[in-house]
Amino acid sequence: MDTSCTCCSPVAYPAKSDLTELKKSLGDAKDDLEDDFKLLEETFPHKIGEKYPQIRLIHPRDIYPIYNALNRISATIHDLHDDKFTTAWKNILDPLRGRYIYNIGVGEGRFDISIAELILKNGKKEVEESISYKKADVVNDQSTREKVVNYIRQTDLEAFGSCFQKGFLDAILSDKKIVCYTAYEKTSDSIKGIIWGFYSNDDNNSNTFHVWEMSRKANQAFLKIGTKLFEKLKEDEKVKTCSHITLNVDEDNKGAYNFYRKMGFTMIKKDPATDKIFMAYEIGTEGITIEKPSQVTKTFVMKAVFLPKLAFYYLMSKIEQACRYIWFR
Repeated sequence: MDTSCTCCSPVAYPAKSDLTELKKSLGDAKDDLEDDFKLLEETFPHKIGEKYPQIRLIHPRDIYPIYNALNRISATIHDLHDDKFTTAWKNILDPLRGRYIYNIGVGEGRFDISIAELILKNGKKEVEESISYKKADVVNDQSTREKVVNYIRQTDLEAFGSCFQKGFLDAILSDKKIVCYTAYEKTSDSIKGIIWGFYSNDDNNSNTFHVWEMSRKANQAFLKIGTKLFEKLKEDEKVKTCSHITLNVDEDNKGAYNFYRKMGFTMIKKDPATDKIFMAYEIGTEGITIEKPSQVTKTFVMKAVFLPKLAFYYLMSKIEQACRYIWFR
């Protein structure tokens, strides 16, 4: 990450010395947090009161491990039940409230410490229990589909700096082969995470179910949202008829790759042309026989969306992405 953007309003960051002092005073409790403190010290190296520009992310998803570190530390300090540590951590979190984050190709966003504060106040378990999981009928319910489309566009933009056209996603999610589960906040019904995909062959009893996307809001880190969404998908009656659940992950997305490995996925093939890794999770005993993993999604899209519309959506997405990179460079 680059903190040298001179075009942005100056802000104050937590003091590196404060982070270091808190880490030392935590004693043995800090042993599992070494990497988290190191990341925060590298991200916020300045002293409180000094004026430095906002964070400028090299890749939008660089924000995910930062939120994970904040929430993990909040959970540990809450469990210690020590007012001294709680106050010290609050003093470190407070300068981050609402700070600007600059995502290249996306623009300015605000740093959101609300979940870290909730975990610090109420504990990780209570925050986890404030989130529910359900199957979303995106195929038949237009309002549900629109809500999911808006979530996908927003989170894809935050994580990758680009997103699909709204019409394209609406067309894809209308297909009868789609299965979608959401994680949502009980009090507001707002979506916090999602997993969705499709049966890769012509009938709903096909050999594999392919996950198009599994994601969560960046600040919802360390709440097991991804794990619980995957468990819900595995319990789906139609998905259980498949022999495998498959997905693609970018080779350089180490965090996602390691998460999928932890969930039980194994690498099947790597596509050197796209730098994507094709992974599979075994449900049944039947071996997986997909010859061209990179074509799974493409084949589904070609059948689900009328070709002229597909060409239009593709062109519009490229224009939209180019405009963002020109405007938010």
